[in-house]
Amino acid sequence: MKDKEEEITLSRQAREIAKKLNIPESTVKWNLRVLRDLGLIECGSMNNKGIPIRLTYAGLIIANSIKEEIK
Repeated sequence: MKDKEEEITLSRQAREIAKKLNIPESTVKWNLRVLRDLGLIECGSMNNKGIPIRLTYAGLIIANSIKEEIK
């Protein structure tokens, strides 16, 4: 059986990114919400909490494109 990847919420991901980049958590959350509103990630909202954050198909295409540009 394949191990399931750990599921992380927007808030937890924001805390980890903020700590790693030494920037305010509110800035990270704002940017993650923008990505959600653009349809690039799926995650919870004020009315629907606890939903794990993940890339949408469109987000995955863009992420892979950026990854290829970096190579």
